[in-house]
Amino acid sequence: MRGPVDEFGLAPARTALVVVDMQVVFGPGGPWIEYYRAAGQPEGDLYETRLSTLLPALKVLIRGCQEAGSQVVFLRVGRPVGKAGPPRMARLGRAAAAAGRPMPSARPGDLAYEILPELEPQAGDWIVDKTTANVFASTDLERRLRDKGIDTLVFAGVGTNYCVESSLRGAYDLGFECVLAEDACGAWTPEAHDTALASMRTFCRIDPVERVLEDLREGP
Repeated sequence: MRGPVDEFGLAPARTALVVVDMQVVFGPGGPWIEYYRAAGQPEGDLYETRLSTLLPALKVLIRGCQEAGSQVVFLRVGRPVGKAGPPRMARLGRAAAAAGRPMPSARPGDLAYEILPELEPQAGDWIVDKTTANVFASTDLERRLRDKGIDTLVFAGVGTNYCVESSLRGAYDLGFECVLAEDACGAWTPEAHDTALASMRTFCRIDPVERVLEDLREGP
């Protein structure tokens, strides 16, 4: 439910949709889902179930933003060969490999690195490559948004509790107005998704896709 602090309009020309990490590696039947299934862990099936509702909502959101004239930004995450990640992630990777279960990866040039084809990025959309959870820590996205006069960001994608939350918090600290499209986000478990939503309420407005598009149509 919205409070007074959440009552602000969305001007299409000053609003961008940021679609976080909707790549083949994280998609239906993708390497990460199979990784969890091979280990007999429930996250694979739980996440794929979430994708079955997330993807239709996300498609509606993307098309609605494109039709409204808002900038759509697709993020891709991955590291080139030889580029080290955060120390903790590196340790997790080594431990998984030592246990005979190397973690999936997606590097520039891999099919797994690409945006899910069913999302159909258009010619005017931006595709931004990042190497960090928070997109603003490893790209010039802030400058590009400022140059275009964008001051409001709508976030969607995966994972709600990881790259989505990290990027949204980063945007908040940079002074952007932030909105989270809750039904167009997902995490490995429903609990992780819900906990992230509760955590982010301090930093953003949380709305379903239908309400976001309604606000875009109505304007500020």
